Amino acid sequence: MDHPVFPAPLLAAALVLTACAADTGSDTVRNPEAAGQASPPAEESAAPIAVGDPDPCNAQAPESLIGEQASEEMVERARTQAGASIVRTLRPDQAVTMEYRAGRLNIDVDENGVITGFRCG
Repeated sequence: MDHPVFPAPLLAAALVLTACAADTGSDTVRNPEAAGQASPPAEESAAPIAVGDPDPCNAQAPESLIGEQASEEMVERARTQAGASIVRTLRPDQAVTMEYRAGRLNIDVDENGVITGFRCG
């Protein structure tokens, strides 16, 4: 008795493609009052950014701490003076993420842990 043989990768690919193509219409079921209404463009649904909003981080404010040892106390003092919500200390050649966070203070230190500069982001 001969049975058709389907290679496993072919079957797996077919299942994945079928799952991706399924349209359940779940938006209509969960939100019936939105039926027939087009969703607004992303620009309109996002909160507008007010021009002239103060920068939540001021890297110039803690400049008097340059040359100090980056102890927990100094790092916290710099964060407070800058008005930042978060802070990170960056050593030379340290790998860091490059995402921008307006409320973050970056403290640059040298090999000995002495503060060399401040940047926001």
